[in-house]
Amino acid sequence: MILQPARIVLIDDNRDHLRAISDALGSLGSASLSFLYNSDHPSPSVLAGARLIFCDLHLNADTITSDGKAECGNIASMLATGLTEDHGPYLLVIWSQFPDKVASLSDYLAELAPGQKPFQYICLDKNKFIDVSAGSALRGTDLPGEIQGIVSNQPGLTAMLSWEQVVSLSAAQTTNSLWTLSLAASRRQPDKALCQTLGKLAVGAAGLAFSTNFPGHSVVEALVPLLADQIETRDIDESIWKAAVDVQNRSSGAASEALYTALHIEAPTSYAAKKRGTVSPLDELIADTHFKSVFGFEKSDLLMDSGYNEKDDENSTKSSVAWKAFGEAVEHSKWFLVQINAACDEAQDHPGLLPFCLAFTVPASTTRRGKPKGSVEVTKTILLDGTKAYMYLLGRFVIGLPNSEAEKLKPSFRIRAALLDKLVFGLRTNSARLGITEP
Repeated sequence: MILQPARIVLIDDNRDHLRAISDALGSLGSASLSFLYNSDHPSPSVLAGARLIFCDLHLNADTITSDGKAECGNIASMLATGLTEDHGPYLLVIWSQFPDKVASLSDYLAELAPGQKPFQYICLDKNKFIDVSAGSALRGTDLPGEIQGIVSNQPGLTAMLSWEQVVSLSAAQTTNSLWTLSLAASRRQPDKALCQTLGKLAVGAAGLAFSTNFPGHSVVEALVPLLADQIETRDIDESIWKAAVDVQNRSSGAASEALYTALHIEAPTSYAAKKRGTVSPLDELIADTHFKSVFGFEKSDLLMDSGYNEKDDENSTKSSVAWKAFGEAVEHSKWFLVQINAACDEAQDHPGLLPFCLAFTVPASTTRRGKPKGSVEVTKTILLDGTKAYMYLLGRFVIGLPNSEAEKLKPSFRIRAALLDKLVFGLRTNSARLGITEP
């Protein structure tokens, strides 16, 4: 899609009413998308970017009911089909001069997926803002101000919506910069020059081979730093963020492990196993029965090497707490292969075997008695399939696979670049440590 999805969407079955609402918002510089309802729900593309949805209660004048339940059910159905399950926060404004008829809407909205539910819905009397008979906005009314007052009561949301605008403007400025460079290269054929400029960026970021097959991914990799710079250099309204950022009570926010996972783990992932950072189940390539023949040790040996001791001391028995904790670690551990190729090698598509590091996860509830030995890196608590877990990368167990073998793997998730770089740096720093004889 070339044009961005609308942030304000108006839904009504009366064309004149749509125009009046649109004019009222437009007079104050707020662009909106009008959807004339005619029994068919708006498609997902219409509501894709909506943060504010105006919707008439009676979208079908032929089926008006006395209690409004049918109308409320229809609105909920429209939201369920038009919004993705992770759509995110939006304000729903229902045009109705009879708030009691909208009371049942809460029950219908409760059945929606969390991301499809509005953070708040309100009823506004259409007659207070537009001349229903003439289909025109009433003078002296402040519909945008009414909405702004509602949103401003949500300081966190206000800040993030402001950030969305900053990112959008920054992306536009990034496009402007590339267009200006292309015009300098060729005023007669600027678009051709732009295509060639994008080609330079793609190859520079990801190499010729990869950018030929995946030009979109390659260009995005080059544009992300430009976009980040545009965002960072824009003026920030600190008053908005001071009202939103609660550093004193931060422990009561989103769970740390959930936030850490959102920042550093992509699950599920669309990346192929041969891509850097992908995490694939080991048993897709190496069966449990062949584990020792490939790696030279039992899984239990590697767990002990990572700090999950089977005994507290030499006198411990199989009934000890440590022994039971070790048994839980062995039973619940899951084993993976993590692609740890160097970013530059992947970008330039250098020939060679793809390096995969042996790794395992253990539930965070499992007690670890000792410290991991050298060449073992561990993440903070992450959430995998709803379970809190730690992931261990074993730097002394790295195997090389050709592309043909790597393609057999099916990644469960991906470790994002920042965390992967930190883990791999730790592994390789340890492997490069010096050891010399000094008499």
